[in-house]
Amino acid sequence: MIEHMLKIQVSLQIMEDISYKLVAIKHAQVDAKQQTPVELVDFISVMVNNKRVDHFDDESNILFDHSHIVKFLLRHKQFLNYEETIKVFIMSRKFRLSI
Repeated sequence: MIEHMLKIQVSLQIMEDISYKLVAIKHAQVDAKQQTPVELVDFISVMVNNKRVDHFDDESNILFDHSHIVKFLLRHKQFLNYEETIKVFIMSRKFRLSI
């Protein structure tokens, strides 16, 4: 489903401040209806913002741990823009980046 949405360039309505930051990261434009095309970085941003802090926290209502995000990136790497992804990680401050 994600690949289909990316291929047909579904539009996403901008409703929050973080969405405007993503528009700047993507170097995208917002149309008159406050919409911008969905890119993989939008999905990554949602996953990172909903990342589980503790891998063993079973009571958390947050869905994603770091291994799930890494698998997601590997599966969809054909749509991945590395520079945008790194900016999302830095913006969220939930990851320690190692090079």
